[in-house]
Amino acid sequence: IGLVLYALNVNWSAVTAFSQICLGRMPIVVFSRKGAYAWDKVNLTVRSSTFSDILTMAALERIGKYVGQDISFASIEEAEAYVRTVSAGFGPLNDAQWRHVVEHSIRADEDGELRLIYDPSIAHAFSGPIQDVDLWPVWDKIKCPTLLLRGSISDLLLEQTAAEMTHRGPPTRLVEFEGVGHAPMLMSEEQIAPVVRFLLEAG
Repeated sequence: IGLVLYALNVNWSAVTAFSQICLGRMPIVVFSRKGAYAWDKVNLTVRSSTFSDILTMAALERIGKYVGQDISFASIEEAEAYVRTVSAGFGPLNDAQWRHVVEHSIRADEDGELRLIYDPSIAHAFSGPIQDVDLWPVWDKIKCPTLLLRGSISDLLLEQTAAEMTHRGPPTRLVEFEGVGHAPMLMSEEQIAPVVRFLLEAG
């Protein structure tokens, strides 16, 4: 199988290396479990953070239906049709944005077939019983000002969870995007502007 790119030790090593080459305190923009790794396993001095979700069982069950499949595509159009389906939660991207996502999500194998650029071994995490992932102990450790991004139709970060995140843990500003699920892609001015503004205000 080779290197398991989504293994915990690989993600922690990447975050640790990144923290060591950064001088002083740093802002960090993270999605999903990468944020949990950064905060829970690495001693980072984080000036500000942007976070996008906490995992629910329903969302994990949905993702588990397709994650880890080693699918090949005969054309980029075929790959795009697939990505648009399984990644519908990215929201109302335009054609150019979808093509950008796809072009950075596939590569040609030795036979010239197009395949997704990710480690199918990530499916190992879905081999056992699926249940909610409790990240509250991690969230409660965060001290820096935090911007929480949520898609209004997200099934990973529920509305009530996001609301609770603003009342516990770090000082948190919640921004929601209509018509988006998991996860806001930060490819439009509407989504980028709140992040830039937050980071500038955080200094």
